[in-house]
Amino acid sequence: MPLIEEIDCPEVDSSPKYSKLAEDSNRIVTESNESKKSNPVEITSVNTVNLPNNENKTDNTNQKDDGPQMTVAAIKKLCKEHKGYSTPELNEILYLHFQGFGKIQNLELYTGVKCLWLEANGIQEIENLDNQKELKCLYLQQNLLNEIKNLEPLIELHTLNVSNNYITKITNLVPTIHTLQISKNRLRDADALDGLLGAPKISVIDLSHNSLEDPAIVDVLEKLPELSVINLMGNPVIKKIKNYRKVLTVRLANLKYLDDRPVFPKDRACAEAWARGGIEAEKEERQRWVARERAKIESCYNSLSTIKKNAQEKKKLPEGMTRTKSGLLIPKSLAAKAEKTEQDGHLEEPKKIVRIQDHEPQTATQDSASEKSEDEDFDDLPELEEPETTEVIGTLSNSEETEENETTEETIEEKTNSVTETESEIIELKAPSADQSSIFSGPVSSAQPTSSNIFSDLVSTQSTGDGRGHES
Repeated sequence: MPLIEEIDCPEVDSSPKYSKLAEDSNRIVTESNESKKSNPVEITSVNTVNLPNNENKTDNTNQKDDGPQMTVAAIKKLCKEHKGYSTPELNEILYLHFQGFGKIQNLELYTGVKCLWLEANGIQEIENLDNQKELKCLYLQQNLLNEIKNLEPLIELHTLNVSNNYITKITNLVPTIHTLQISKNRLRDADALDGLLGAPKISVIDLSHNSLEDPAIVDVLEKLPELSVINLMGNPVIKKIKNYRKVLTVRLANLKYLDDRPVFPKDRACAEAWARGGIEAEKEERQRWVARERAKIESCYNSLSTIKKNAQEKKKLPEGMTRTKSGLLIPKSLAAKAEKTEQDGHLEEPKKIVRIQDHEPQTATQDSASEKSEDEDFDDLPELEEPETTEVIGTLSNSEETEENETTEETIEEKTNSVTETESEIIELKAPSADQSSIFSGPVSSAQPTSSNIFSDLVSTQSTGDGRGHES
């Protein structure tokens, strides 16, 4: 029977009709209520039939809330993306970070892993790491951890990072841990750090940006013999420890780095002096360090000077030789004359030393050249390169002088013509006439030589050689 009867309602014109319509509607409502009470079984049956569907819906919503699962296929896919191995045992590094995993699982086959990245997931508990016996580095920062536990199977664990979690107390550390990063958690007092005593080899601890405010934490840290790096920045306890840096430097014997800067040997010495005798002792110790550093710098400077001096001694001049101001290498006996000549501006270093011989009678060409050279000064001559000449050492024997005088004038004229062509390119050598000890090795004629005399000597020397060749 229908719950509501169809009633033809004509257009309402008067109020009595409205009242009758209201009575009909009330009658229909009461009839529907009575029908519900008369069939209670049907209602319950309907409700029971719908319960399984509701349960399925709640199960589906729970699965959606769990998020991504750390399945075997998902792990293999991540290994492939990070250029790992498809064989699980060969992977030494697993990158499972930033995936939204809520639970650690399905890692039983990855027995060779040494570094496991689980950063920025939704992990709430450390678990299922029983087969990772070789694991050395475990990164669990930015997760939902409330406690450190289940690390006993990790017998080679070296570094543990649990920063940015909700840990209130340090517990269950393995003795092999060397580095612990537990910044930005909920550590408050010294009791929260008692778990550090279970890792006597720990040397690096990051406790920054927690809520530590008890100065007694220094007593706990002092019991760690190998502690060398500690970071307490962002904790209220820093303001509650007077002379904070000096106190921690003195009480932590092996401390090398405190907060954001190192502890140098000078800082430790001054802090220990302050602990013994106050500020005055610290000032004296600081002055001693300054003096020691200055002496060290001076020692380095002296060592460099010695090295430089030894290098210069290795470049000593040959015995009996010296250098002029212009850098020419000359015998020491000529140093005074060379200096005087340098002052006049006429010193030139010849490439070879030429010995002046007794001169032959001058030809007409040589006479004109000698008259020209006597009137000119050396300063007027152009500074041109000297031709290389032969060096004659020692004195000529009487037989050689006799052979030189026997050369013919024709040979002399031929050689003179060839020499006069290059006469403009030759720098003349002027020898002193008054002093018999000339700068050249042999005796000097009393007459002052000119360029033409030197040319004639060169010609005579060369012609003599030619004569010898003809005679032989």
